[in-house]
Amino acid sequence: MDEARFREQVAAQGYGEVVLSDWAPGTVNEMHTHDFSASILVLDGELTVTYEDGSVRTCRAGDQNALS
Repeated sequence: MDEARFREQVAAQGYGEVVLSDWAPGTVNEMHTHDFSASILVLDGELTVTYEDGSVRTCRAGDQNALS
C-alpha cells in the first residue's frame, strides 16, 4: 500500500490526523501503550511491534498494521 491510499483508508475509518515518524535504524522505543487505536504503514525499512500478549509482528515497507 502507498501513503496516499493509506491516508484515504484511515480517513474513511474515522481516524484523525496522520502523523509521519522517521526513526534511525536500530531505534528501540520503550514498551508503551496507547489509550486510542492506531494504524501504521511502514514506508521504508521495517518495524517490529510486540503486543501486550507477547506476540510479535515485523512489518516491512508497504505493510499496514492496526495497533490497538
